[in-house]
Amino acid sequence: MTVTVNGTPQTVPAARECISQKDIDDGNKTLPRPEGACRLSNVLRSSERATYDLACTQDVLTTRGHAEIVYAADAYTGKVNLLVTGKSIAGLPIAMVIDAKRVGECTK
Repeated sequence: MTVTVNGTPQTVPAARECISQKDIDDGNKTLPRPEGACRLSNVLRSSERATYDLACTQDVLTTRGHAEIVYAADAYTGKVNLLVTGKSIAGLPIAMVIDAKRVGECTK
């Protein structure tokens, strides 16, 4: 994942996550979102893509944005554009580019 904060790109170290068939069947559990309590809206899903709006709160910060995820058989790519506001933050733009792939079985 590459995260661009206020115009400065940063590469985030790769992470692994175990996703069960139940998580996939639920749908919304597998959609990327920032930390905190998030509410998803305008969720549109098909077998090829998902788009949605999100609003998250964590402490005094509010994050709002839009995401688009494109699925392949064993991978997905996506873009998430966010705007973070808070007590001392007027509006910090954050853009995430996601490149994920299946690497094997998991036990969950």
